[in-house]
Amino acid sequence: MLKELVQLSTRAKISCCILLLIVAATYVSGFKVKDDPDYDFNEFAKLPVVFHGRIKPIDTVARNTLMVLYGKQSFKHEGTRISAVKWMVELMTDEKSDRYKIIRIDHPKLLKMMSLSTKEKYFSFDELKQFGEGINESAKKIFDSTEADKRDDFQIATVDLATKYKLYLQLRNSILPFNSEEPLAELDVYQLLLIKHADELMAYIQSDRRSEPSENLEDLLSRMSRYKNLSDIALFMPIAPEDPNRSDVWMNTGQSLVFNGVNTQQIDPSVSIYAEILHAFRLKKPDLFNKAIIKQQTIVNKRLGDDIPKVNHEFIFNNYQPFYKACIIYVFIFILTTLSWFCFSKPLRLAASLICLITFFVHTLGILTRMYLQGYAPVTNLYSSAIFIGWAAVLLCIIIELLNKDGMGNMMASVIGFGTLIIAHQLSLDGDTMEMMRAVLDSNFWLGTHVVTITIGYSSTFLAGFLGIYYVVKGQFTSTMTKKESKRISGVIYGIVCFSLLLSFVGTVLGGIWADQSWGRFWGWDPKENGALLIVIWNIIILHARWGGYVKHRGLALMAIFGNICTSWSWFGVNMLEVGLHSYGFMDGAAFALSAFVISQLLIIGLGLLPLKFWFSGMHLDPENYKKLRENIEPESD
Repeated sequence: MLKELVQLSTRAKISCCILLLIVAATYVSGFKVKDDPDYDFNEFAKLPVVFHGRIKPIDTVARNTLMVLYGKQSFKHEGTRISAVKWMVELMTDEKSDRYKIIRIDHPKLLKMMSLSTKEKYFSFDELKQFGEGINESAKKIFDSTEADKRDDFQIATVDLATKYKLYLQLRNSILPFNSEEPLAELDVYQLLLIKHADELMAYIQSDRRSEPSENLEDLLSRMSRYKNLSDIALFMPIAPEDPNRSDVWMNTGQSLVFNGVNTQQIDPSVSIYAEILHAFRLKKPDLFNKAIIKQQTIVNKRLGDDIPKVNHEFIFNNYQPFYKACIIYVFIFILTTLSWFCFSKPLRLAASLICLITFFVHTLGILTRMYLQGYAPVTNLYSSAIFIGWAAVLLCIIIELLNKDGMGNMMASVIGFGTLIIAHQLSLDGDTMEMMRAVLDSNFWLGTHVVTITIGYSSTFLAGFLGIYYVVKGQFTSTMTKKESKRISGVIYGIVCFSLLLSFVGTVLGGIWADQSWGRFWGWDPKENGALLIVIWNIIILHARWGGYVKHRGLALMAIFGNICTSWSWFGVNMLEVGLHSYGFMDGAAFALSAFVISQLLIIGLGLLPLKFWFSGMHLDPENYKKLRENIEPESD
């Protein structure tokens, strides 16, 4: 590649540099939250909390919640872009946040029932709150009467809306009660009552709440009940333990106020400072807001110690969004590669190759960062499998491009890289993508051997299938597919299928060993591994068909396309069975998407089965029959 770059003309080199600078600018941008400059939302976003069993910046909670509600990590209101963390602070302090149209509803029947416009998709909490009780009751009836896999679209939409409604209220009340207008004064009164009535409170608790409380104690108990309710509804835990070695005893503010208040008659300073932060924002005092955040950071830095760097790295990772940027650049690579087949072939192809290398580096950096944050191998759930499958395919495509130098590798890298990152984005709509591992899967050795190996097998099988699609599209719709080109592409497909068989077989065997050692059972227990075996069997069939002469170049390509169906079934299909170890991956919308993908692959196979004389490249692949066809179609000249 370097040799080819040196041989380019000066104008071509300058053009390549300009394209690279555009890509570099895209990757360098986006390290900070861009909101009101008076309020230091970046520092607030770094404050650590525990959510879904993992220490993370509060920024992650805000982003995940907004993704579930809205489908994006920021939104526009009256022409102004609002970040997730700013929205979170406003949600906790200001009723105007209830006017933001951020709750997505798609089902027309559900919208009609609430007399909402079916032409819109996004609605505000103000528009929905009058239906809140009815939505929750309907969802409860559905939960009680219908299993998840048997619900129709309307029931799924109702449960989804109830979940969003609850999530909205949970986040709003995760630090302090939303209706607390003077939180600092309330906390001061609460602490005075704790100190003054400590003995009476303990006596009341020891009597199993049978004694008659005094009027003052009733006031204290009422406040404690309020904070207990706050504890029950809170979405995350922002109060770190004072002992850095006790990372397992994080509390939400309600727990801290009730349990620590009873035991020590003191309010954790971290709770008071959170009250200062929110109260300062409510009063529109950015100086107090920023100073309170600095005080909170001082406390958590002492309490967390070694966990702080991870929290800060996750904040940077969230704002940089490497996979989103890579997704955009994969589209750019696709455009450059397509143009290279029509004009300025060499400069555009080389530029696409260089940009692909840069994008692969960013893709890799994103995966390594996730590994560092989680402390696990790269594949731990469906989301990470999508990212890793794309990464492995792009790596193989880069190798193919370096060997062939014709743009095919760049094209496949852009298509598979973009496609898998779009799948990952859709999977991220469920919330946290770095949740705690299920105990049954919590083995870094097997995650790094069996799971990674089998996932590379998925990736290479998909690559072989998409190369098969490339073969059909190029042969059907262009006249550039010669017999030599056909042989070359089928040779690449053959090599990828061999590689896929090796990885899939080794991964399946490793899975059997893991299952046998851990549970004493494999094939009959987990359909996911049966799906992996299906990939192995199909790749074996492809190779035997090729070796036996049953298929040649075109047949090999079409069989590789069917491998996409086998792999997608193993990847997503078995998750919809709700049986075995991987049943936790069930998704409501996956059945339609999977069916659409399978149908598309069958249609492409059908297109590829048309006689070669009907292909645009038939003049090269089957010249005799192509000539006869053209003679029959074209009218005789006078």
